Amino acid sequence: MKNLTLFIVFLVLYCYKSYSQDDIQTQLEIDILEGHFKDNITRLKPTSKIFDEINGIQFNKDKTKDIKFDRSPIGLKSLTDSIYKYIWNKTSNKWDSLNKFIYFYDNKIGTRDSAVGYIWQSLTNKWRENTKSISIRDSKSKLIEEIIQTYSSVSIWKNSSKYNYIYDTYGNVKEETDYTWDTSNKWIESSKYTYKNDVNGKVLQKIYYKWNKTSNNWIESTKKESIYDNAGYVLEEIDFVWTTFGTWLATVRNVIKYYDLKGNILELLNYKWNQTTNTWSPALMVIFSYDASGKNTGFIRSKWDITKNAWALDYQKKISYDANSKPIEITYDQRNSIDSTWVLDQKYNYAYDLKGRIIEYIEYFRFQLAIFLHNRRVYKYDSDDNVIEEVWYNKSLAGWDESTRWVYYFSKHEVSSVDLLPDFNKYTLYPNPAHEFLNVKNLQNEDIQIYDLSGKLMISKKYNADNTLDISVLNKGVYIITITDKNNNTVSKKFVKQ
Repeated sequence: MKNLTLFIVFLVLYCYKSYSQDDIQTQLEIDILEGHFKDNITRLKPTSKIFDEINGIQFNKDKTKDIKFDRSPIGLKSLTDSIYKYIWNKTSNKWDSLNKFIYFYDNKIGTRDSAVGYIWQSLTNKWRENTKSISIRDSKSKLIEEIIQTYSSVSIWKNSSKYNYIYDTYGNVKEETDYTWDTSNKWIESSKYTYKNDVNGKVLQKIYYKWNKTSNNWIESTKKESIYDNAGYVLEEIDFVWTTFGTWLATVRNVIKYYDLKGNILELLNYKWNQTTNTWSPALMVIFSYDASGKNTGFIRSKWDITKNAWALDYQKKISYDANSKPIEITYDQRNSIDSTWVLDQKYNYAYDLKGRIIEYIEYFRFQLAIFLHNRRVYKYDSDDNVIEEVWYNKSLAGWDESTRWVYYFSKHEVSSVDLLPDFNKYTLYPNPAHEFLNVKNLQNEDIQIYDLSGKLMISKKYNADNTLDISVLNKGVYIITITDKNNNTVSKKFVKQ
């Protein structure tokens, strides 16, 4: 029963968003019940997600946004009211209710205030409350606390877990603390992440701590440090573990050697720390490929063969697209070490309707010496392109057997304002690098400050619909421009003065 409760808790967290076509596109790259989704905070480590895929695990699109705001025009907005989950009953040949999730919103900006999960009681033919999620936000709609509660057997809501977030000046999460509710009816620290970000929101350092109940203090556990180039691309990442000697020990190093002009990764090297020689030992090399339009067509992975002191081909991915640049097939092949042939390991097929919306997704997996159909998902949409039904099937000898069904209900909500939400993509700098003048698109009476990399203020002005900034007084180098709007939302960007 405890495992079922935890499962429902996770489902509420996962489903705590509206489903659109874009959401489904990314969901097809991961298992729908995989990962940990907390409202709209998404921290994707720059290359760790890449290495998930390199090691044969599909992953979300490679994005490194720390905070993803749900921005919509003022007026009617399509939001998820409820989601129902069903499971196929092979005996009665019908869908049996399993769970449902109800969502509540702040109509001022359209963010979710709370969600309640229910479980179907087959003996009484009634829904029973099971899990509740409550979100607390600050004046700028940033999530600062989320509380998860479970419905007890004595029909009362009991605290289960809590997540607190602290932000830096630029709106990036700098600390996340997780708590659990203990038997003494109080919150107990469980784990904590601290983030050191640059002015552009790139994570320079991430440290994970565990709470020691005996000593009542935080104990370091793991650390990741990242290095970026002037364009904001990841150059290197190093993972550390905290030792019993009270020091950090490097374990894994990821180095991106090349980017093309579009920012696509061309080559990535992975090293492991050798404690015997105190040097980095090569482990993996990945070469990525792209077509003429810049679409990723896959990669080839090699492992370091210590017996031959050379790279050995090991794994590859291939992506095929249709005429509309939609992926229609993704394959993963393993290298046969005996005859050096490629053996199909996994395959994923996609089908789309005339509007380019995905309507079918099929998985194939290898078992021993053969490749088998494994899973199939079918999607239906409403006129607003929201997914309204998702059905999962499992492959059997008889054909496709129904497994799980999700039904999504939407309605229009009147959103009165989005001014509290900063739009990080609103302002565009050009040219970059710049010489005498720098243009900033979409300025509307914002405050502008320009700093050098040491933090020294070089220029401070208010601009009123004047998109051109005179930077002739600046010396050649790299600078940070900060743009502050009327709601004190701050956006920072980097530019080069030549």
